[in-house]
Amino acid sequence: MRSAVEKKKEKVEAGRAELAAEDKKLTRAKRQVDRTDKREVTAYNKKVAELNAMQAELELLRDSFNEDVDAYNAKLVRVGTPIE
Repeated sequence: MRSAVEKKKEKVEAGRAELAAEDKKLTRAKRQVDRTDKREVTAYNKKVAELNAMQAELELLRDSFNEDVDAYNAKLVRVGTPIE
């Protein structure tokens, strides 16, 4: 169980790093958007929506990770340190 939790933790950390990198790109792109050009605004808004979807996905993964950690901790309380 511990290795599964650790693998999920790695996914959460990788997701955070990816989200931060994409957010940084989007922040730079925002400065360059011509707000009078409907296509540029639409393309930027699409990127914002994609970033929001990534964040929602990461939140679900983080919630699942936290549930796994809680379950693992409960197991430790019940049986002590498991040999895995």
